Amino acid sequence: MEAVKRGLTDDVIDVIATDHAPHSRWKRTSILRRPPSVSSAGNRTPLTLGLVGQGVLTLPQAVRKLSVTPPNLECGRGRLEEGDVADLVIIDPEFSYVLDAGEFIQSKNSPFSAGC
Repeated sequence: MEAVKRGLTDDVIDVIATDHAPHSRWKRTSILRRPPSVSSAGNRTPLTLGLVGQGVLTLPQAVRKLSVTPPNLECGRGRLEEGDVADLVIIDPEFSYVLDAGEFIQSKNSPFSAGC
């Protein structure tokens, strides 16, 4: 984990992304029979902001790794200019909560949940 944090701090790792794969056809199957999956798309931003709070990342680094670099790699987006598609997230950096996977809409498994 320390090596990952160093890579984020030093910009060796330039993207923070998730592989959101809740495997919907398996949701009603025993967790012991399901392919491994984690609900992570909704956790990515709060967990990254936690790294900002810990001093691992600056807020500009976090924003760049979450929202500027990833779409530029795939489709040339990641900017907001006249005529572009606006894909925005507004955050309150002072807001705090305890993650509860029981409140997730789809797959309810997360190693980051207080209930795990």
